[in-house]
Amino acid sequence: MAHTICVDGSNLVRGYLSSGAGSQADDLEETESQALTQELSELAETRSGRVAIEVFFDGGRRPWAGASAVRLFFAEGVAADELIVERVRALRFERSAKVTVVTGDWGLGARVEEEGGHWLKVRPGTGRGVLDAIRKKAGVRH
Repeated sequence: MAHTICVDGSNLVRGYLSSGAGSQADDLEETESQALTQELSELAETRSGRVAIEVFFDGGRRPWAGASAVRLFFAEGVAADELIVERVRALRFERSAKVTVVTGDWGLGARVEEEGGHWLKVRPGTGRGVLDAIRKKAGVRH
């Protein structure tokens, strides 16, 4: 595998949501998490063997987290950021492969770069346009 893209799923999904709290916002976050995973899975299928996509979420495993072309990580009892940094470190050590992390978390992005990874910066208001940026990073041309 030449390139691994690690997606900070919780960060991206929360970036799609309007401000709000309570169970309705939680339900929307779960729906958006599932939709993001499905879209990334479809992308991974088209780039099979050339790009691996891994998605990281805060919290425990979700009921919708079944078979997928993406590898899913759930951070229960630890921040997903820590799992992402450890994954970048491991991939860089194992293969010296290209690793890109997609996040709007500037602190995480800086840590990823310190570990030799690349950072695809997601800015507020990007919304679903981030999926186009991920497609481009994965080598998909429209």
